[in-house]
Amino acid sequence: MSKRIALSTLIFTLVTYALSSLTSAAESKSVLHTYKEATGETYFALSVQADQQLPTAGAHDILVLFDTSASQIGEYRKDAMVCLDSLLANLGGEHRVKLMAVDLYAVAMSRDFVATDSEEMKAAVAKLNRRAALGSTDMVELLQATAKQFSAESGKAKSVVYIGDGMSKANLLQIEDYKELVTDLVEKNLSFSSFAIGPQRNLELLAALGNSTGGIIRVDNEDQQTSVKSGFDLAGAVVAPVLWPSDLRTSEGVHCVYTAETTPPIRMDRDTILVGQIDKAGAFELTISGKANGQDVELKWDVAAAGSNEDYNFLPTLVKDATPHQGVGLPTLGSEGLIEVRRSVQNNVEGLNTVGLHALRTGDVKGAIEVADEVLRKDPSNTEAKAIKGAAQRGPITTEIALIQDAPAAPAADGNALVLDGSGDVDTSLEDSPSFLDNVENERKVLAGKLQAVVENGLEQARDLMGRSPEKAIQELKLLLEQVDSATDVAGDIRQQLRKQIEDAIRETGARQVDVDEQKMLAQSREANAQRLKNLADETARKQELITSLMEKFNVLLDEAALEDDRKRVDEGERYLTADAEIAMPIRVLLPYDGTPTTAVWKARILRQYKGLEKFRDLRHKNFADVMYENDEALIPFPGGDSPIRYPEAEFWHRITVERRKYVTDQGNNPAEQKIVDALDEETVMLFFDQPLSEVIESIKTRHSIPMIIDEKALAEAGLDSSMTVNQDLRGITLRSGLKLTLNSLGLTYVINDEVLKITTPEAAENELIIRTYEVGDLVMPIMSGGGGMMGGGMGMGGGGMGMGGGGMGMGGGGMGMGGGGMGMGGG
Repeated sequence: MSKRIALSTLIFTLVTYALSSLTSAAESKSVLHTYKEATGETYFALSVQADQQLPTAGAHDILVLFDTSASQIGEYRKDAMVCLDSLLANLGGEHRVKLMAVDLYAVAMSRDFVATDSEEMKAAVAKLNRRAALGSTDMVELLQATAKQFSAESGKAKSVVYIGDGMSKANLLQIEDYKELVTDLVEKNLSFSSFAIGPQRNLELLAALGNSTGGIIRVDNEDQQTSVKSGFDLAGAVVAPVLWPSDLRTSEGVHCVYTAETTPPIRMDRDTILVGQIDKAGAFELTISGKANGQDVELKWDVAAAGSNEDYNFLPTLVKDATPHQGVGLPTLGSEGLIEVRRSVQNNVEGLNTVGLHALRTGDVKGAIEVADEVLRKDPSNTEAKAIKGAAQRGPITTEIALIQDAPAAPAADGNALVLDGSGDVDTSLEDSPSFLDNVENERKVLAGKLQAVVENGLEQARDLMGRSPEKAIQELKLLLEQVDSATDVAGDIRQQLRKQIEDAIRETGARQVDVDEQKMLAQSREANAQRLKNLADETARKQELITSLMEKFNVLLDEAALEDDRKRVDEGERYLTADAEIAMPIRVLLPYDGTPTTAVWKARILRQYKGLEKFRDLRHKNFADVMYENDEALIPFPGGDSPIRYPEAEFWHRITVERRKYVTDQGNNPAEQKIVDALDEETVMLFFDQPLSEVIESIKTRHSIPMIIDEKALAEAGLDSSMTVNQDLRGITLRSGLKLTLNSLGLTYVINDEVLKITTPEAAENELIIRTYEVGDLVMPIMSGGGGMMGGGMGMGGGGMGMGGGGMGMGGGGMGMGGGGMGMGGG
């Protein structure tokens, strides 16, 4: 290879590398997603991230809020404590932490901000461990107390970490209170990060707080290492620099819902989402100015144009709802938060469709139309909502709908990437320039010097870690070794020398690890024994407290039972039963050899029996007199045609109910149709060029293993057929969106019915509504052919009256006054 060719290849490689790096950086700075409504209005969601190094702060004051409400018990409490320990272990020694327990009130566990490894912090964690999980959480009180914990004179950077579920059951958080509390946090530059853990979690509130204050959120899951990883992530996030905006400027025609005061802070480790409306699609500029750790910073983005994406059809609703509050309260915490908002809107739409379909089935036409209009406001192209509204406008009918709503698909690929086509010629005159060769050599020396400095710094840090964490030191050294091996721009002899230094350090660390492991095992054994004894003592104390509390509740229940109103006839003795089954018996299990719980069991039972005997005796006397009164009243005959109405027996109603069941069908998604619905959410690739529709459908059918047919009759009625050619190039998109885009371009749509996915016309799809008719003749009482039977019943009732009269005469034997009355009525 000649010198000219070699230089040309080198220059081309350097240029390609530089341009590819520029492309990657540009793509990571801003990503625009848009959706254009049929009315022509365009809405956007813009992802931006800091494209330059923000000023950092040396030391931080960090407030840790630990939720101790009643929901944080058992494994949740243990995992939350693991996260706290991981957070404290991964914070540097220069940072200070103040620990507080929060439920109804915020209670300080540490006196002030102290070092993470200090005795004061260890005592605070131990005190937190002893605190019982009681009550509910008041997030309003929590946020109000947060800002008061930091001194105005302190020049250190400040952050807040919350570990809990975010549920504010003690005091519901209103939007106006939220805006006031968040404004206070932003004015004091307090970023709010959280680890969401608990049986129920208010992720929307925690994400909104993180978005409004420049924090992050981590969520507990099934992974056993989640708590440790989340503590590590939070330790890095709370000390990372944050840009607090003071000014927001965009190009003309771009209307962001955020103002300069409400713009979310900008971070380097995650993106920030801005939403709004654009008058005209195209590229535009965005500038955000503010302060990061006391220094003025201005960030600019050149936002590339993006076409309308059906996956973001929720943006109009999101923007309109956020506009009155200038974006405050949006849970769009980065791109992941935006995706969760999209899923939430989609689930809401599907739920509304179910409600609308139920209203249509039950004949509530007005309700079905209102629900369908709400769905179409959120998703204008929703086929199921259109079908429900059309059916409702035609009148109340019983329907079964198998139309599938178009769900949001995966985000479309970014088409704004910078591409190098390789067609440009390299200036070959550079090879003759001595300065160029000198520059290349100088750059190699600079890179070698930087690599040597990185290795020296890494070796020094590894030596600091050897004595306390050899595993982490070895991991860091291996990463450093990979960095040396990948530095191909540095001379081989230099890399070999650095590699030898790192390998020697790894061997030394491995030798030290044996001693450290033995010391750790001994310390862990001692700690485990101490913890076991402590747990045993704590368990005994908790057991005694529980028994005392239960006995107090037992006595209260017996006192309340004694004061019950004697006239109460429903649930008689419930308090005695509760005291016996729910209190005395559990105490008996806890103390099987103690006589006190056995005495309590029998006391509750005997008192219930005694009180019951008194009540039953009084009721017998009262009810006897009431029945005799009603017996005499029943002797009054029915003159003329005032005979009582007779209803059929219960067996008759049961029989006609069973017979009607065969006319009712509740059709839903069977397993075959559910398989088709699940396949629509799979990712697919559609590459078809001048292929007939029938071949395209057959290809999709084979790839996704779902039954598909073409409604040839419906296509023929519309003047179409399956030989229409399809031209489509779609990648990285769900099958649902791919089918919609492909079929819409042909004026077609699809429905799921009879366990197949049918390709048909929109007109035929709306006629897929199924009308069912039910027989109601069995609900009508048959008309008697004559009155003899009814009269016979009347006579029977008369006979019954005579019998009751006889009872009256019998009563007469007991007393002359009552007997005389009975005989007089019998004579009438």
